[in-house]
Amino acid sequence: MAQYPSRRTLLRTGLIAGTVGGSGLLFLPAVVRGAAIPRLTNATLATGLGVILDVVMEANRFDLKHGVDLNPTPPYTSLSTYYSDLVTGNVDIGIGTWDTFATRYLAGVPIKFVCAITTAHLVNIVADADGPRTVKDLVGKTLAAPLSSGTYRLTKLVLRDFHGIELEKDVTVQNVDNPSGAPTLVMAHRADAGLSWEPTISVALVRMNSLRVIYNLGEDYKAKTGLEMPFFGFAIGRASLDKYPGIAAKITAAYRDCIATIVSEPSQAIALAAPKMQVPPEALKLGFESGRFSFQFLSMADEAGRKPVQAAGDYLAKNGVLPRQLDPGFYAS
Repeated sequence: MAQYPSRRTLLRTGLIAGTVGGSGLLFLPAVVRGAAIPRLTNATLATGLGVILDVVMEANRFDLKHGVDLNPTPPYTSLSTYYSDLVTGNVDIGIGTWDTFATRYLAGVPIKFVCAITTAHLVNIVADADGPRTVKDLVGKTLAAPLSSGTYRLTKLVLRDFHGIELEKDVTVQNVDNPSGAPTLVMAHRADAGLSWEPTISVALVRMNSLRVIYNLGEDYKAKTGLEMPFFGFAIGRASLDKYPGIAAKITAAYRDCIATIVSEPSQAIALAAPKMQVPPEALKLGFESGRFSFQFLSMADEAGRKPVQAAGDYLAKNGVLPRQLDPGFYAS
């Protein structure tokens, strides 16, 4: 696999600024030697899955390979602020749940969905050993959950539709503003159960071995529908699409390579991401080995890639979670 120089190396050696002789530049990839390539800001949550993608992208420079320079922002700790900056255009692209982007798009926010990268197997509810054992046991209990997230909306619908459980009516819901908040409240015995997503789930399981997973959203949806529920993906602001024609294809290609590398070389991803996230490497290893790190790349430029997203969108629209079905304008091509 070709290894491109990191952004830090390029800046340190002066190659981006062109401070070395032309002969030295000949050893760099064509996209670095030539005219300036599009430089996009890329939003990431502090402990989210996006950190894994960022460090693998940084180590391999798939972005430069495909003609785009992706620059991660300082990690966000607030989920609401993260999405706010993304939809208001303060950053160019960001990772998030497809339905969060769909909700914003249908409300008139100028964004498009570029690619999906995981399934909803990342989404889980955890409880302590003496707490609820199934989702049916959540009735009358307290669930900590990030209410501003697509994770919560998806889970709320599926629990109501498949199990007859109405969150906020049958279950008291305690809001948290980042993915680690929910399991933290469970570990502190301030909530009976917590809804979150990987890698937060595996980190919590390693830190408190009495915790266990009592529900997996992806497994439940697939068991009832026979379909995979897409989950995380990347959206881009329409302004960036207009400014850089063809940029969606470059981003898609970069993340396709990134996901393929994570799936084929999880040990590399773990070694790079664990120190950055300040989490135990065994937590990330657990996420991969459990199957909850469910990576599945879908390009929105391809009809086959759009189908699972469109099917899930139809399901949400039918049940009133989305105001209407998704139209072709949602997908970046």
